[in-house]
Amino acid sequence: MENSEGIGFESDPQVFDLTRRNLAALGQRIKLVRGDYARLLANWRVPEGRGIVAFIAPPWGTALDEEKGLDLCGFTLPIGEIIEHIVRRFSKHHMLFAVQVYEKVSEPSLNQIRTMCDWTELRIYDVNEKGRNHGILLGSKRWMPGKRHGKP
Repeated sequence: MENSEGIGFESDPQVFDLTRRNLAALGQRIKLVRGDYARLLANWRVPEGRGIVAFIAPPWGTALDEEKGLDLCGFTLPIGEIIEHIVRRFSKHHMLFAVQVYEKVSEPSLNQIRTMCDWTELRIYDVNEKGRNHGILLGSKRWMPGKRHGKP
């Protein structure tokens, strides 16, 4: 998204270092900050008129069940709460959310996230054996891809 601000928060030190190296290799303008996102967002400033790209990938833990799939509401802090927090904090900005998902996602939890966004697209990447692939759920708020500034 043109004129965007990429932000990422990671509390685990090892995951932070690995993610920082991966982002550097991509050469993208994405800032990664170590710490709890909720506390850090309070002091984060994004100039008016800039978009926000938020990557959301909390530890799956018990939210992943091989038969039922990944429950996006089953994290210690559900994905929907994270999105709501970011939307409230940046109430005047266009946003793109990128949520890490598993090939099989709990349909009710997926639908809950979809209703929070103006547009969504689920992309699963066929790189592992069937049933063990990862993907990303993209969702926008206050704009839609292909439409300038969220207008038709």
